[in-house]
Amino acid sequence: LAKFQAIQHLVADIACETALANAAVEAAVSEMAAGHGDLDRIELAVAIARSVVGHAASVTVRNAHQVHGTLEHRLHEYTKPILAWRSEFGSVREWDARLTAMLARPGVDLWSFGVPVPDRR
Repeated sequence: LAKFQAIQHLVADIACETALANAAVEAAVSEMAAGHGDLDRIELAVAIARSVVGHAASVTVRNAHQVHGTLEHRLHEYTKPILAWRSEFGSVREWDARLTAMLARPGVDLWSFGVPVPDRR
């Protein structure tokens, strides 16, 4: 089964989405652990993580079911809770809207998020 190129692509997508979600969560945790007290940066990092993880869950569940291709497989026992989790504390759509609103605020420098901006005096 793993020798089919289409299956390899689905599994590679799962791996990519998992790595991206992991990086977003680690960034949010690092922001909170930094102890700088900048609640706007923490809120933005959490919103990014919620959005990324929610989208990654959708892709991962869909691809996993396509790989297994059967309803008789026990995979649904693991994927149903993942899909249910996405709507706890707001849906993916709500987090996307919240994230968009945060990033569209005046003065938000998207390119320097998470990177110290040098003082240009």
